[in-house]
Amino acid sequence: MRTRALTIRPLALMLGLSLGSMASAVAAADAAADLAVRWADAVSGAQLASNWAELEQITLAHGGDRSAGSAGYDASARYVEARLRAMGVTVRREPFTYNGRASFNLIAEIAGRAGADAPVVMVGSHLDSVPGSPGADDNGSGSSAVLEIARVAMLDRAASTLHLVWWGAEESGLNGSIHHATQLAMDAERRQRLRVYLNADMVGSPNYIFGIYDPDHASSSDRPAQERLIRQALRDGLGHTGSPSVSISPYLGSDHLPFAACGIATGGLASIPGIRNKTTEEQALFGGEAGKRHSPNYHRPADRVDAGSATAQLTLTRALAYALGHLAEQPPEATPATRCNLRKARQQWQQARAVLH
Repeated sequence: MRTRALTIRPLALMLGLSLGSMASAVAAADAAADLAVRWADAVSGAQLASNWAELEQITLAHGGDRSAGSAGYDASARYVEARLRAMGVTVRREPFTYNGRASFNLIAEIAGRAGADAPVVMVGSHLDSVPGSPGADDNGSGSSAVLEIARVAMLDRAASTLHLVWWGAEESGLNGSIHHATQLAMDAERRQRLRVYLNADMVGSPNYIFGIYDPDHASSSDRPAQERLIRQALRDGLGHTGSPSVSISPYLGSDHLPFAACGIATGGLASIPGIRNKTTEEQALFGGEAGKRHSPNYHRPADRVDAGSATAQLTLTRALAYALGHLAEQPPEATPATRCNLRKARQQWQQARAVLH
């Protein structure tokens, strides 16, 4: 009897530990799903619309664009800072120079429940526009979306620390996000803590789709498995809104590219797939007009809020909030690279921009 008891007890202990681990994993997944739903449902269409309209009015009152270094950019940044501080969110400016010019990023932080060493998940959008355009879709739509997500995240804290970022000088070569990634390249500990970067660039296009950056796109098979977790969280977010989605290339020229170049798992949503016209298949899924551009006022003076789609912006903001909540509660494993290939990121931006123009 004694020999048998000695055999059974370790087996029972192992089984108990296994069941305990499974129960913990299920509980963590449930908590992540619950927070994701709460964040998505807390996104206010009225507040989102107010943020978007206010950014446009500020831009129009200060020269008509938010290009880096302009009065419109500085005034828009002050608006974002004021809104964040009113919410109780800590925000700082991250200055940088490029081509002999000065600009800055805005970086807000919302501490996670897990404390000072918590993993970091980041969501960002570029705040600048091209000269001569008020940039409502590109990218007041994404900037106002991230601002609304900050409000939502303050209502219901996640386990991870959140960084919410508005990049400067994206339109002239990803300069703000490359500067930030350069700092990451010199700090292995920070790269290890940063688990996810989500991008919001153009989410209010009038002839919209609901596109998800797809790591399994034919041209991007080298992306890590963690990006498939991000893709699924974004799909689930759009599913929660009752909306269809399509896969788009993750190599759209935007601010996620420097993070991917540092091995950080990235993802994002957009209301355009690139510069091509809307297809008949996309029209069947999302409505709109096949054979026409998704964002016909791209980089033009007519890129105004009243020419965009509040429906697209609200849907994609809710999906982004859902995915961010899920990933902040249950972040994927870190996948930092030993070095950051930021030259590659800029080349990818240049290639994408060449097609767009």
